Amino acid sequence: MTVFVIKDQLDEATSRNALLRLAEEGGSRLTFASHGSSHRAWGAWPEDPASLSAAVKESLEANAEAFGEQSRPWFRSPSGYVAPWMATVLSDVGIVVDSSVNPSWLMRRKAGPSRRWPDVVRAMEEKGLIERPWLVHRGWPTCGPALHLPGFAGRARRAWRNLPPALLPNEVDEAVTGGERLATVYWHAVDHARKKGRWVPPIRAT
Repeated sequence: MTVFVIKDQLDEATSRNALLRLAEEGGSRLTFASHGSSHRAWGAWPEDPASLSAAVKESLEANAEAFGEQSRPWFRSPSGYVAPWMATVLSDVGIVVDSSVNPSWLMRRKAGPSRRWPDVVRAMEEKGLIERPWLVHRGWPTCGPALHLPGFAGRARRAWRNLPPALLPNEVDEAVTGGERLATVYWHAVDHARKKGRWVPPIRAT
């Protein structure tokens, strides 16, 4: 599992300590990647390459300092807003894998000015980034809030229960950065507060 961390979380003592405990307990089962320096949805704003570059660099440096060998040059855009212009910036700052694309027709408003997910994927590929889009089911979203929203939750949970086996820790880096197809799912850390702290993602045991 990869935890996408906002740098602001590492600047606050309580959340930093919680993340460090999680890293220690998870060990080789966890990697930590960039969710930006704040939760600004870059793809929903006018182009600002300089600020995005600074934010992602700060995030990567903070992750490296906090998590060491568990940190990875991977990125997920806050709120899922990602635009083609961001690909150049992400490539220039050393991002290898992007996992921002939620290729559902319902989410196309988050795909930059054209509102076309293929435009985002093409831009990433042209800059040499590997795009790991979220799992969808027949065009319907299955990740993040879709796990809980009425009308979406049942479909999402069924899709998750049919996921292939999870990768082993020693398989993750090569699989994520390689050419093979993967099923990529995403949920929020705060989801674990649901059901009085007993919520777990609907992934079958492997």
